[in-house]
Amino acid sequence: MFYAAIRKYSIISRSIEEVMQRIQVDFLPIISQALDYLQYYALRVGNNEVITISVFYSLEGAQESDPLAHEWAEKNIAQITQGVPEVTV
Repeated sequence: MFYAAIRKYSIISRSIEEVMQRIQVDFLPIISQALDYLQYYALRVGNNEVITISVFYSLEGAQESDPLAHEWAEKNIAQITQGVPEVTV
């Protein structure tokens, strides 16, 4: 069985490509070192949303990824996102 942390971000218009690049270059190396990491996906949804899916071998890994993602987002993309992300683990 696998476990996932799913996050949905609303992005300010015309910033989606910047967010996707920051995720790939800056966040992927961080999340890939998390406990029981398996896969990571970042998907553009519609015009102004990004959904990320972090997949782990354990529930603990999925739960521990949330503070990592939150801290990174606050430091790196908070100024180009709208509101707080929707998170499901």
